[in-house]
Amino acid sequence: MDLRLQGKSTIKKMFIGIAVLFIVALVYLLRAQKETQVQNTAIYINEVCPENLSVVKNSRKEFPKGWVELYNAGEETVSLKDYCLSDSEKYSADRTLPETELAPGEYAFIFLDDDPEMIKEAKENGEICLALRLDDRKAATLCLLDAEGRLIDRMEIPAGVKINMSYGRDAEGKGSCQPMACTPGTANAAARPDALENLAVPELS
Repeated sequence: MDLRLQGKSTIKKMFIGIAVLFIVALVYLLRAQKETQVQNTAIYINEVCPENLSVVKNSRKEFPKGWVELYNAGEETVSLKDYCLSDSEKYSADRTLPETELAPGEYAFIFLDDDPEMIKEAKENGEICLALRLDDRKAATLCLLDAEGRLIDRMEIPAGVKINMSYGRDAEGKGSCQPMACTPGTANAAARPDALENLAVPELS
């Protein structure tokens, strides 16, 4: 074989190898950057009320079964469009959020109810109500996934959270989770142990 042809072939293979390595490195960097951006959004499940008997009313003066509060602990505004709240790490198109801009330090309030009419009315009145029901008598998992189905946050809710009480973080977007008095749209305040034990359950008239 002509030495010049052999040299050209070797150089060509070397350039192809370098190009392949460059493409692999670029894909890796883009993926890492994307994952970092998701982590930096810092959207947390901040507070959950499994049994909303008489705490927060919707615009029709009704009490949806439960509610969730999300909190943006980051430094940038985040669009929650197509984010999903689910009782597992599986993305559900039936439980996605509408276009909602959540600025740093702000809360997003979401009702939970399995009544189709309640969900429909919430949408008509500019509220968010997802087809999800938590049972205060059983332990539950609540997951927040982004629009691409990646897990953003997860909260394990123990059984026995009192009616009209919440389970949430003891500091906004961080800290350990514990039962507490409901604080929708405001900073979480951990309930005293004696308040949990002596909570009077409202009577239905």
